[in-house]
Amino acid sequence: VINQDANYGEKFWDEIKTSVDDYQGCLLLKTKKLDFHIATYMRCNLTINDKKVKTKVDKTKKEKYIANSFSVDLKEGDELGLFKYVANTSSRYYEVDELLKVSKKLSLEAEQLGFEALLKEQADLWAKKWQESDIKIEGDIAAQQAIRFNIFQLNQTYTGDDERLNIGPKGFTGEKYSGSTYWDTEAYCLPIYFLSIQIR
Repeated sequence: VINQDANYGEKFWDEIKTSVDDYQGCLLLKTKKLDFHIATYMRCNLTINDKKVKTKVDKTKKEKYIANSFSVDLKEGDELGLFKYVANTSSRYYEVDELLKVSKKLSLEAEQLGFEALLKEQADLWAKKWQESDIKIEGDIAAQQAIRFNIFQLNQTYTGDDERLNIGPKGFTGEKYSGSTYWDTEAYCLPIYFLSIQIR
């Protein structure tokens, strides 16, 4: 859904560097307004029947875009796995000239841990969040689903781990507002966070 006054047509980022190789690549971008830098490093691997394989890679590099495309021969009954590990780092936490190096290191660490370990880590963290912030509604399945979806959105928008961050009015990916904060944040969002604090 795109609203009539959406700002999806605006360009917020300038490209500083892009690089793509077989099974890996990176982007370094900065915001046009505030000179905020972010680096993304991706690496991926393929498996056939749970065994890692190498295959032909077609590399694509465009403005603010990198990609790997794979061609794989499979037999009937084969199971293909594609695992992509991505690390994002920002100038909020690291010096600009360290961003690509750090994101490359973090993506390698993620790959070495593997998908199952990362999935378990995430599941454990979300289980803890639900323990602290779930609201149960009996007798109304639609209301239960709705409130849990709202709680999920709030928990992924702001975790409380970094006091310098705020609750984005439409989240990180929402249109409009560009990360600004408004008075209704306090009216509509803060109560759920206070509830979580009290439960702890």
